[in-house]
Amino acid sequence: MADKEIEVNGKVIGEKTKVTMSLSMIGWIIGILLFIISTLATVGYLDIKSDVKNQKSLLEKEKTEYKEEIRGILQKELRYEREKREKITEDIGEIKGDIKVILEKTRNLEGSTSGNNSIFNTSGPENTTPPPNN
Repeated sequence: MADKEIEVNGKVIGEKTKVTMSLSMIGWIIGILLFIISTLATVGYLDIKSDVKNQKSLLEKEKTEYKEEIRGILQKELRYEREKREKITEDIGEIKGDIKVILEKTRNLEGSTSGNNSIFNTSGPENTTPPPNN
């Protein structure tokens, strides 16, 4: 026996040993390989499909949360602007009231001074002519 030969059950197997296979055996091997490959591809496809579905639902949830967050921020800003506008309107109303009080007091002061020595004419315009009719 040479160095590259072994003996199995009384048969010597080495480099010069011929291995033969029938066509049916090759068919079975190819069929098993195709079955394994298609099974792995199907499992991979289903796994990827499941991941895509999960990512899609997660994205929808995040998008909804983002919209709600933006809606809340906008409502807060609009509320702030509305309150600011109402405060300005109230302040303008107070200023108008203060102006009316000041004008009334100045008119009362004008009316209480000696009659003909008044600088301001409180009786109205001196010559009243009606506007022209066109």
